[in-house]
Amino acid sequence: MKRTLLLLAGLAIGAKLYAADALPPGAVLPERIDLQKECQSVKGLQPPKEDMPSKALLDSVVGCNAETIYYDAKSRTGATKADWEKVRACAILTNNNTYLMMLYANGYGVKQNLDLAIKYACVGNNMFVDPAYLVTALEDVRSASGSMSKPFDVCDYAGITPAVNRCSGIREMERHSQREQRLTEFGRQLTPAQKASFEQLSHAAGGFSSGHGDEIDEYSGAGSGRVAFVADARMEEGEHFLDDIGQAENNQFPAYTQEQFAELDRELNEVYKNIVRSGTKDANYPG
Repeated sequence: MKRTLLLLAGLAIGAKLYAADALPPGAVLPERIDLQKECQSVKGLQPPKEDMPSKALLDSVVGCNAETIYYDAKSRTGATKADWEKVRACAILTNNNTYLMMLYANGYGVKQNLDLAIKYACVGNNMFVDPAYLVTALEDVRSASGSMSKPFDVCDYAGITPAVNRCSGIREMERHSQREQRLTEFGRQLTPAQKASFEQLSHAAGGFSSGHGDEIDEYSGAGSGRVAFVADARMEEGEHFLDDIGQAENNQFPAYTQEQFAELDRELNEVYKNIVRSGTKDANYPG
C-alpha cells in the first residue's frame, strides 16, 4: 500500500528531525538576553494577595494534576474564572511553575503579569524547556505591552525530544476535548434512534484511531520520536472523523438506502474474507 510506504518514509525523516533535537521554527536564541540579570530583577516578586487560593480551595484540589486541568480548561469553550482559580490552586499546591507562568502570561483567571510570568520561567519548568527561551519570549510580549497573536504556551518552545513527545500528547489531549465538545453538540440534534447509531459509530471511530496509533507504534520501533508519532497519528484520525461528521451534517455525503449500504458492507466483508483466506499480503505491504 502506497500510503503505508509513505508513512514509513515520513517516520524515517521525522526520526532524524527528533534525534537532532532541533529548536522549533521561530524559536529565539537565548544569547539575546542576560538571563541571570533578568531573573535576578524579578526574583523577589510575589503574586498579589487576592490571587492566593483559600485553604478550602487548596484542600479541594489535593491529588490534582496541573497539566491536565490547565489544558482541560484551555480547550473548553467558556472556561470560567472559577475554573482558572482551580488550576491556579493546583499549580500552587503542586509547586508547578510551568502552569503558574502560563496563567500569568495569558491572564487566565488573573490580571496579566509578565514580570511574574518571567519569575516562574526563571525558577524552572517540568517540560525540559530551557528557561532562556521562555524568558526571551516573555520579554518580547512585555515589550509589545502584553499583546500576543496567540496564547503563550510552553510547548511552542519544546525543542528536545522529551519535550516534543510530551507536548504531542498535550496537543492531542486538547484536540480530543475540543472534538468531544463538538461531537456532543452534534449528538444533541439527533433523535434517540440516530443517537444510538451515532454512539456506535463514535465508538468504532475511537477504536480505529487507537488501532492506527498502535500501527504507527509498531512501525516506529524504539525511536526517540515514537511517542509523538503515535499521538499525532491518533489526533489525525480524530480530525478526519470530525471532518466526516461535519460533511454529514451539511449533507455533503452521498445518500444511500439501507439496501445499498447493506450491499456495500457485504462486498467489503467479502474482500476481507478473501484476504484472510489467501494468507497473502499486498505486494506493497512492508510486512
